[in-house]
Amino acid sequence: MKIKCVLLFVLPLISSAMSVTVVPSAVSPAPLGTVVEFQVSVEGTDSVNLTYRFRTRSAGPQGPHHQYRTVMPGYSVILLQSIINANPTATDLAGNLLWYGPSGLSLLTRMRRGGTFLGIHEDGTKDPSYQTVREFDLAGVTIAETNAQRVSDQLVAKGLRPITSFHHEAIRLPDGRFLLLAGSEQIMNNVQRQGSIDILGDTIILLNGNLQVVLLPGGHSFPASPVRMRVLSMG
Repeated sequence: MKIKCVLLFVLPLISSAMSVTVVPSAVSPAPLGTVVEFQVSVEGTDSVNLTYRFRTRSAGPQGPHHQYRTVMPGYSVILLQSIINANPTATDLAGNLLWYGPSGLSLLTRMRRGGTFLGIHEDGTKDPSYQTVREFDLAGVTIAETNAQRVSDQLVAKGLRPITSFHHEAIRLPDGRFLLLAGSEQIMNNVQRQGSIDILGDTIILLNGNLQVVLLPGGHSFPASPVRMRVLSMG
């Protein structure tokens, strides 16, 4: 069965200088079952929202037909969405996809002026070298990246406790430094009772533009007291 497609554009104002180009991904005739995608471009109009309708039917005069309606993406309002353990996306108010970011992120934390983004990857089944923080551009190209193991090596060399991962927040400060929220773990003995307790804590890490740990007055790598302890187990 041959299928043809007719696109009918509904525009607020139709200009004689406007032109519409429709390019199919497959050349007719094509084998039955071929998926055909139509790329539509419009020139000669200032409208940001162009509604179009297309209809498909069999090539014969008596064939059934189906009508569909959609809206071309608008760019006046953009919604940036960070889905946990999935590609970050940007859509318009109608839900049309405008952009998607790279894979391999647990969370998108910040968007910066200039079109770069900060995100973290956290996987509790793997060691600290797999726990990363990354800055990337609109094309998904990595601008800066480090991992918890590399940061821990620097902390231990300075006489501080190591970290296990990054979580919830990563910020690029106006001066180019990075402010990161990291997790840490410590086994403590005879604190709340006799025996050992596994404690999880939070550590705020300050890195310079080259991703090196910065020590503030007092020998700390964080600007304020970051400790928030909670009991993980009593064993």
